[in-house]
Amino acid sequence: AVWALVVVETGEAPAEAFGRCGRRLDALTRALRDALGESAEVRTGALSVQPQRDVEGRRLETVEVRGQVIVDVPVEAAGRASGAAMSAGADRLEGPTLEVRAASAIGEELLADAVAAARRKAELIASAAGRRLGRVVSVAEQVDGGIHLRTAVTMSASSGWDGPDLEPSDARLEASVQ
Repeated sequence: AVWALVVVETGEAPAEAFGRCGRRLDALTRALRDALGESAEVRTGALSVQPQRDVEGRRLETVEVRGQVIVDVPVEAAGRASGAAMSAGADRLEGPTLEVRAASAIGEELLADAVAAARRKAELIASAAGRRLGRVVSVAEQVDGGIHLRTAVTMSASSGWDGPDLEPSDARLEASVQ
């Protein structure tokens, strides 16, 4: 589960707002590493400075500085990570994005099953046509790239709440052979 945590600072002096945002990002990163330990990968993300505009698009005297920290944890720690992020001072929490880490290994495992299933089907077809099945002439694999799951269901929390429990939506991994 990958969370993007956002820290926002505004001010009239861009360098000062940038400095405040940077210090908050550093503090957030340290707090998350302390709270989550080895179970999480915590890294800084994008940092931007944008001039502010009024409703008519005119530039104001203030700037907004946004900084981002990325937290990557196993799904069972995702709720705890979100609670720790908000307790440590994140202004906004985006995510989680859920990723299947071993998608290629799972796909490779499924290929053997797909070849066996293709052979069984081909044998049925050959038998129905009064023919014998010959040797495999070729195998084609369709690759669908990495698997990223972008949905999670927030479940009810218990007392002593340190973030929501998350239950990822089911993912269907398939391999097909022609």
